[in-house]
Formats: sequence, C-alpha cells, structure tokens
Amino acid sequence: MRQLKIMKKAIKLNPNISQLFNNKANALLNLAQIETNIQEKQNLLNEAIKNYEKAIKLNPNISQLFNNKANALSDLAQIETNIQGKQIF
Repeated sequence: MRQLKIMKKAIKLNPNISQLFNNKANALLNLAQIETNIQEKQNLLNEAIKNYEKAIKLNPNISQLFNNKANALSDLAQIETNIQGKQIF
C-alpha cells in the first residue's frame, strides 16, 4: 500500500514523532479490517499493535493511543476466539 510506504519514509526521517507511528498503525488496522486471509489479518493487527506501542513509548500522555491499541487488541482477540471456536467444533 502506497500510504504505508510514505509513512515508513516519514518515520525514517522523524523517528521521534509518535503521531507518525499512530498513523501507520491506523493504516495497518484499516488494512486488517478488509483483509480476508486470517493469518494476514493477524499479522497486520500485530504490526499495528507494535506501532501503537512505539507511539505510546514516545508520548504516553495521549490517551487516544491507548484506546487505539486496545481496539487493535480487541480485534485480534476476536479473531483468536473465532479460530479456537472453529477448532472445538
């Protein structure tokens, strides 16, 4: 995705700006929401969570970063619950 390439360049140039990591994570979260392959969806969510964590580390005073990370964790947990449910039956 072109947007992610641009964000990666921006982060490389400005690795201490938390909003860049948040924006990248949001883009990854959006991709995960439309991804149909479960494994790829999990990979995108895990990468988004890592980027939210980087943003939080850089600026822990922005509560929205924690909320965004929680949303991604919730999406990931839902996928894992669905996978486990299918394996049980």
